[in-house]
Amino acid sequence: MPAAHRILEVLTAGPQTSSELREKLNNEISDTISSSNFGNHLKLLVEKGLVRKEGRLGGRYSLVEARRYS
Repeated sequence: MPAAHRILEVLTAGPQTSSELREKLNNEISDTISSSNFGNHLKLLVEKGLVRKEGRLGGRYSLVEARRYS
């Protein structure tokens, strides 16, 4: 499973820091993800609007809730 999908899956448990996310990912899979590769995936998810960063430095990441239009 691609790293971006695993990040989204881990975030279903609630908001987490990037350190917490990376630690959980590396504990769940046999091959570790590098910090730069992880950062790139996380940044891409934020840019696509799937993940939101709360706070500036050292903030927590969470899933963006689905928007419902009526």
